[in-house]
Amino acid sequence: MKRVLMVSYFAPPTLNAEAILVWKTLRVLSQLHRITLVTNAPQCKQGDPDMRIPPGVDVRAHGGVTFRSAFANKVAERLTGKLDDENLLWALRVPQVKKGDFDVLYSRSHPGASHILAASLWKRTQLPWIAQFSDPWSANPYHSHHTIIRKLRDQEHERFVIAHADQLIFPTVEIQEIYEKAYPLQAINARSVVLPHHVSEELYSVRNASVPTEAGKMLLSYFGDFYGLRSPAPLFDALRHIHARNPDKLARVEIGLFGNLEKKFVPLLEQVPVRIHRGRYTYLESLSAMRKSHGLLLIDAPNDTGVNPFLASKLIDYIGAKRPILGVTEERGTAANFLRQGGQYVAAPRAVDKIAYGLEQLIDSAKVTARMERLAAAFTSERIVGELAQWLDKQ
Repeated sequence: MKRVLMVSYFAPPTLNAEAILVWKTLRVLSQLHRITLVTNAPQCKQGDPDMRIPPGVDVRAHGGVTFRSAFANKVAERLTGKLDDENLLWALRVPQVKKGDFDVLYSRSHPGASHILAASLWKRTQLPWIAQFSDPWSANPYHSHHTIIRKLRDQEHERFVIAHADQLIFPTVEIQEIYEKAYPLQAINARSVVLPHHVSEELYSVRNASVPTEAGKMLLSYFGDFYGLRSPAPLFDALRHIHARNPDKLARVEIGLFGNLEKKFVPLLEQVPVRIHRGRYTYLESLSAMRKSHGLLLIDAPNDTGVNPFLASKLIDYIGAKRPILGVTEERGTAANFLRQGGQYVAAPRAVDKIAYGLEQLIDSAKVTARMERLAAAFTSERIVGELAQWLDKQ
């Protein structure tokens, strides 16, 4: 059993994708290794009441430099983000640790601040270091708004991590390939592994969520937020496309959008030819609601390359829910590959006619396939985190 010094800015009970992944990982990893978690203090005090750091995990939480008002803190964060990582002021407060107290250093992002702080800990301790990336860092295609200075600083931080971490973990082959191309002299392939996100079967029945279904109606649900380039417009365009040709096809269909909707998308709701249900769930409630939905909708942001390098954690939750899925995602990439392995339909975000066809297929023949059952078995927390624990053992 290794003594692991783990660094993650996000942690439970914060309700976001990274904190959820950390929570599910800790539930298993803390049974296999002794974990000391370095995290952000303020977010440990609020969030999802069901998500708590497991007993036995030693939490060392601290905050960044703060000001008296929330407005001042937000301004400081945005100004910092123009030049460097938004959470740099947290990452610069490095806790005092002794090398002899730990066997391995394990950091995971996003944000990149987790790796920035871990880099300082590595300089002090020279511990074997595993760095895990949920998304690309400096080469994230959706961070085009970053200033030149910010991009250069991200690259500088990232270059240090890539050069000094003993083991790299990526969620998709595509993200690993991004790093191999960016750092061709760093032998990334020889010291990296692809570990996807994971699910715990028992969590789907912990909370009994109420879902807005009516007798004879079919609820197709999307879980997550719409923001930036991730838009509900492709779904709404496809629904209008179906309605123009065959309005009866949508007579029993209702759509659930469970998450935040950025203000710019709200006017789009007025043009949808079916009833839209909106709301929010805690994480465990969302798992229950997934299983009660007749079908699930994955909607990713478009990518000009035609390849989606990302793996949305909610897709793995969808697969674990064992419900039919329509994947609105680029037709090349890990997400599309997983969906096809489960016998599910994939359409690119800009291909409205194909999205409409996929919706019609979902409406006409929504059922769980044996292929989906087998696929879900590949993403259990025991299996994926068990492999992570083995890599920690090897350091």
